[in-house]
Amino acid sequence: MWQGPTSGSGPLEVVHAQLSAHQLPDVPRFSYSNPAFIYLGRTIEALTNDDYEMYVTKNILSSLGMRDAFFDRAPYHLTRHRSHSYYLTDAGLKEARFDFDTGITVSNGGLNAPLPDMAKYLAFLAGDPKKQQVHC
Repeated sequence: MWQGPTSGSGPLEVVHAQLSAHQLPDVPRFSYSNPAFIYLGRTIEALTNDDYEMYVTKNILSSLGMRDAFFDRAPYHLTRHRSHSYYLTDAGLKEARFDFDTGITVSNGGLNAPLPDMAKYLAFLAGDPKKQQVHC
C-alpha cells in the first residue's frame, strides 16, 4: 500500500493540484484513463488504510459471492485455470510473462475472474432483482 505523505507535496497532492487547476468541459463525455484508475486506487488506499486489492475483495467481490476472483498472481488452486498470453515476433510466437504482480497498476487491470464470477458482477450491474436486498 502507498505510504506517501498525506499533506504537503506528495504524489497525491501534486496530481490533485494538477486536476484541480484543469477546467473540465461543460458537456459530459466518457473517457477511460489508466492513470486515473491508478489515482483512484491510491485514493482508496489513502482513505481506507487498506490495500486496493483487499478493499475491493472485502467490499465488492465477497459481497457478490465472487469467490474465485483475484488480483495479480493466481492462488495456487486456480493457477492451472489461468490462461497464457502470447505475442508474435520475427522468430514466431513467444509466451508472455505469466502470473505476475501488476504493482502500482493493479487498480487499472489487475483483477482476474472466471466467467461464473463475472456473471455475478454483471447481474449486479444489471440490477438483478433477486440480489437487490443483499446489495442495498
